[in-house]
Amino acid sequence: GYGDKDAKFSGLYTTLTSVNFVQNLAVMLDILSEVSKLSLALQARSVTIAESHSLIMQSVMAVENMIREPGEYCKKADQAINDGEFCGVELNHKRVVLIQRSQFIQAMADKLRGRMLTVSSRRGEKQGDAVVNSAAYKDLLRQVKIANGDWPSDYDEEPNFGETEIMALCDRLRISRDSAVIEFRNLKARSGRWDDTFLTLRAVKDALSCIPISTAECERCFSLMNMIATPKRNRLTTTHLSELMFASIMGPPLSKFNPSPFAKAWLTRGGHSAVDRNSEKRALGGGQKSSPYEHLFSIWQ
Repeated sequence: GYGDKDAKFSGLYTTLTSVNFVQNLAVMLDILSEVSKLSLALQARSVTIAESHSLIMQSVMAVENMIREPGEYCKKADQAINDGEFCGVELNHKRVVLIQRSQFIQAMADKLRGRMLTVSSRRGEKQGDAVVNSAAYKDLLRQVKIANGDWPSDYDEEPNFGETEIMALCDRLRISRDSAVIEFRNLKARSGRWDDTFLTLRAVKDALSCIPISTAECERCFSLMNMIATPKRNRLTTTHLSELMFASIMGPPLSKFNPSPFAKAWLTRGGHSAVDRNSEKRALGGGQKSSPYEHLFSIWQ
């Protein structure tokens, strides 16, 4: 082994090949794998408040389930311990502090649950404010579910079902509550079947879909700004940088870009075309299938 070749790293080699170290590494990998899945899911631009709440709760339950049923990496570690080797490396039973698996997993699940969404910034939040904000978040979540049509089966037994929640949402979003309540009553009478006449309720749902549930979009914008304002383009003004970022974020992808008007303007000013003898001909690409950017077409027009 590596420790046999160089006594300087023998202690490190002994630790890395310890049975307890392999078990500790496995339980952390299982939890980090679940947290990574949750992080990727919450970075999607289409995730709403209700969906994010469901995703977080699913991850919490998945982590807690590891107490009863070991995760993928813990199973591999247990098998390696039974075999006496891991990836061809012999394991030892030297003393390394062993993480109490059940306690560690429960602590991580509690931390995830404690990081649930809220209606206020957590920075500088006092304990009393945290309780109030948590209750306000639960109210907001219930209001969002009702606006999205997530109703109980016996909703028709309560004449004013959901109206208080709809009015609270309208007050929060500064939308006419009277029109929303009238449309909501009509929606209940139609057993939740939507159509194009529910303009106010549609405005409520559109506004709710614009509420960010993470800072992923801000991080994308910062990354884009760094890609545009490079050391070689450091003389861009704030206005030009803002316009370039807006065009990159909201503009169509290359597959939807129509270069014909710009090509015609170039030729009109005396520019050379691609079919000139002194210019190399370009191969035309094939057609494109439906794009995931269709919801932005109205902005590009």
